[in-house]
Amino acid sequence: MAKKRTTKKINKETKQLYWILVVMAGLILFFLLISVGIQSTKKFEYDGLVFTKETFGEIPVFHYYRYFNSPNGELIKYNLYLRKDPRKNEVPITGEIFLPIKQTVFISVNSTGLGGEEDECEFNAVAVAGLTNFLRDNGLSAKGAIPDKGIAEENKFEHATCDTHIGSVVILIQKGEKTEIKMKGLSCYIMDIADCGLLDAVEKFEVEALVQARERAGF
Repeated sequence: MAKKRTTKKINKETKQLYWILVVMAGLILFFLLISVGIQSTKKFEYDGLVFTKETFGEIPVFHYYRYFNSPNGELIKYNLYLRKDPRKNEVPITGEIFLPIKQTVFISVNSTGLGGEEDECEFNAVAVAGLTNFLRDNGLSAKGAIPDKGIAEENKFEHATCDTHIGSVVILIQKGEKTEIKMKGLSCYIMDIADCGLLDAVEKFEVEALVQARERAGF
């Protein structure tokens, strides 16, 4: 009898241990699935580009990276950080963006009216600096310019419009009735800016340039 009771006790403890292990395994799987789910919500694809939502301190950013070979054959990792979710950036853009490697791009800024009604568009300088870095990091040269000839000469700046540098790439930034990006000719991109929309326009331009370059490369 004592042996049977001992056997029953062992079987009972074995079953208890079995169920404990089953529950533990279930909990591990549950938390693993939650972790994977959280990670998946941070990543998303936009027109073939995979972005990850990250934070710099308390500032949310959207990160995309790619590798490419520089003209001298060096493998380079390029990182793009956006302030706005590209899926929610609704700045309209028309035309094909083609930025030839090694070419100088003139960023011609008419600052009149870009500051909005109260001249408080705090991200305008960030947007222009970001566009400059975007061009340089992707193998182009960027040069600042002014579309008004008199102001350009007075300040000893390059004077550049869609009509002055035929054959070169010009990005003309100016005040507009609404924020949009359009083309004039084959290589002049006009950013019309309203309501402090310069950063949104620049980020839309950068993303679309990468999307179209990827499509041309066929991957």
